[in-house]
Amino acid sequence: IFSLSEKIENINGQYWTLRAEETDIILVIDITLATMRPDRSWMIRRKDCTGQVSEEFKNGVDDFIKIAKKDPTVVDALSRIPCPCSKCKNYVRKETFWVEKHLYQYGFMEDYINWTIHGEDRWGIIVQHQLSMMKR
Repeated sequence: IFSLSEKIENINGQYWTLRAEETDIILVIDITLATMRPDRSWMIRRKDCTGQVSEEFKNGVDDFIKIAKKDPTVVDALSRIPCPCSKCKNYVRKETFWVEKHLYQYGFMEDYINWTIHGEDRWGIIVQHQLSMMKR
């Protein structure tokens, strides 16, 4: 049982807000789900202190490419995806090998943190479910 207004954070990487209202006849429970934003701070730390592409950035690019390749609507018939580097800005499709090289060389385009063009859901979209029950 929870209080009439309670927020539970970070359950399976998501935020849940529970709200209950008690009236004379029914108990209304709203459950709101909003996708938690992943930490993408690695995207601006492309180079390490020696000027080389950092391992953190390489790992992040690997994760990005895995996400993009999972969505069949992103990959075209020639196995290419939109290149989100600062040069191509998602206007040019390339094989993932070349996307990786472009990201290492040019970095991600500015403000492309939520990878919606590459199959990721928009952040902050709220899904609401409502359950109404008769009071006993």
